[in-house]
Amino acid sequence: MAIRIDIPNGRTSRSIIFSKEQAKECMRSSLKDAKALGYYDAFQFADSGVIEASVTPLGDRGGWRYTLTHLEGSERDEDSYRWRLGFISDNNLVMEIGDASSRFAAMSPGVHMSITTVRISGVKAERHDEAIGVLERVVSSALFELELNYGVALSLRRIDTTSELREARPRRISAQPCAPKNEYSRDALQLYWYARSATGMPLLQFLANYQVLEYYFPLYSQREVVERLRYELKDPTLDYEDDRRVLRILRLASGQGRGYGSEREQLKATIRGCATEDDIRDFLSESPERVAHFGGKSKIDGLARIDPNNRQISLLDQAATRIYDLRCRIVHTKEDGVDGSPDILLPFGIEAQSIGHDIGLVRYLAQRALISSAVRLQIP
Repeated sequence: MAIRIDIPNGRTSRSIIFSKEQAKECMRSSLKDAKALGYYDAFQFADSGVIEASVTPLGDRGGWRYTLTHLEGSERDEDSYRWRLGFISDNNLVMEIGDASSRFAAMSPGVHMSITTVRISGVKAERHDEAIGVLERVVSSALFELELNYGVALSLRRIDTTSELREARPRRISAQPCAPKNEYSRDALQLYWYARSATGMPLLQFLANYQVLEYYFPLYSQREVVERLRYELKDPTLDYEDDRRVLRILRLASGQGRGYGSEREQLKATIRGCATEDDIRDFLSESPERVAHFGGKSKIDGLARIDPNNRQISLLDQAATRIYDLRCRIVHTKEDGVDGSPDILLPFGIEAQSIGHDIGLVRYLAQRALISSAVRLQIP
């Protein structure tokens, strides 16, 4: 048996599924005093004024716990065997790091007592945004100084809200798998798997998938230019004495760098070359959530909708425009020097947690690009 409890999380809520055993533990905790803090694996307990958040090691995971448990001030409770390390403070701030409290473990299904959390109290944070601000300012600063002083790299643990599993149901295929008949570009495939491995890092996932498309810019932009040149040269009205016509041909042939045209135009050429409007339409229709995300009011500033009913702009170009504009938000480029464009998309901001469906779109197009350029697999 399982029960679901919705914990307040600012203007929204966080749903938590409890097993029967966890539900019993929760009955001993005062859930009405608990509030979730944004997309962090963190809670504020109003009755005690404590903010508690789980942390996760970065990079080399070995040795960090041994280092902290052997510092001066580290102690272990004889009754609960919980480990804790207090921080020295010259103000009202009370802070410690150690094993999760029983209350936090009960509030975080799947979390057990050995998970490491940071707890802070002694600060006033009545509103939800104030509590998140305290968490980000105080804990992030403390973790940074732990790395500087002790070489221990920890980060606040975040709940992944951009998982592809949240976008659409995975396909269920019962047929036995076949050996591959196609061979895909090894370099582009490395970028693709790099994007897939960036769990919990939505901006990196997006950019790595974008790099897969970027890898094919020269191929598809040149192919499109060749077709345009062929059309111009076949035109029976072409007059080689007409400077304007000759200059138009020269402009078509004068590529910039490895590809032809601006980066935005090369992206459009690549998407046109590897996908169809029906591909985009099918992708959007796979789930109502996708339709609402791309067709409704954008949660990310500066992004246009993708509207299948727009007869003036093709779906392929709408998708390319949205992908390129999001790419610009991430790398903070101001195209053509125009002021007033949206600010940089921060990696752990609310907007970054809203790009799961956009990651799905650029990943889908990266897959189409890999498939379109595949060659027959030859085994010696």
